[in-house]
Amino acid sequence: MAVPEHDLIQPQQLDDLKTKLLTRYRQLTTYWKPLNLRQNYWASMYELQDILQQSKPLGVSRRFISNEPRTAVDAALSIMTRNPTTWRIPLKGAEDENQEMRRRAGRIERTLEGLVYDMDELFVQRLQRPFWETVCFQGLLRGMIWGKFHITTEALRYRRSPLIPEIFDSRMVYPYIDAHGLNHIIIEKPTTLGDLIATYPGVYADLAVTSDYDPSTPAIKLEFWSNDRDDGQGNPRKGITAVLGVVGMSVSASGISIPAVGSAVGSDGRWLVPPYFHGYTYDELPIVGVAVNGASYQYKQPLLSRLDDRLQE
Repeated sequence: MAVPEHDLIQPQQLDDLKTKLLTRYRQLTTYWKPLNLRQNYWASMYELQDILQQSKPLGVSRRFISNEPRTAVDAALSIMTRNPTTWRIPLKGAEDENQEMRRRAGRIERTLEGLVYDMDELFVQRLQRPFWETVCFQGLLRGMIWGKFHITTEALRYRRSPLIPEIFDSRMVYPYIDAHGLNHIIIEKPTTLGDLIATYPGVYADLAVTSDYDPSTPAIKLEFWSNDRDDGQGNPRKGITAVLGVVGMSVSASGISIPAVGSAVGSDGRWLVPPYFHGYTYDELPIVGVAVNGASYQYKQPLLSRLDDRLQE
């Protein structure tokens, strides 16, 4: 979809915005570090559970214990998703209730079921869990659920689903909340160079023609969204969105860990989607997030220095 010319940011402001975005990214990662370290620890315990169990001798000691991270998460996930989710709009039998109202409610319920079915298809194509399993897993293992839902009219021409959903890894979502709600948010999304070239033609075209081109080279995308705000001097500040890409070298600490982006996120990043004024109001912003247990994560106490060092290892 082409962005209207009047919504684009002026070219002379792009470098300044890139510097501000990277600075804000470093600030937010530092702010959310205590929670992210805890979430990384939970994820590591979950992934290592099979290895830990297999390392035990045969017999009683190998059986799963109910409070182990993997067993607890999988058991709760199985309980929460064992029955299919049904959408029901409650009708309370009011005097003005009629057959047309019940018919309209039925259409809405079937539409919601169809949207979830389409989301499941998209997630399976990306080798991800179905929608409700992804939501429950993020809530159980991360404590937060963040996602993005776009409605596009282009797909209607081809009789396809107009909904484009995405559930983020909450460890890599860095929101900033003020007194009015979500001010802005940065989402870090691991990807590959081949995906960037296929999704954003022309941005990394120079790397695709080199002799050592490897489409599996790790990369990250920094997606930025902000809401409309007042700048403090009575001037409205329009919300913008942008996507910055960084390609690095494959770095792996061991044979079982995921390759990481070796180069730091810096000025070598390129705009995948240049900044523009998105035009969404606060209620229309496609980014949705919720803390499932209602805890005030931003006020969690910092970890002890020794525990902090051990978790980083």
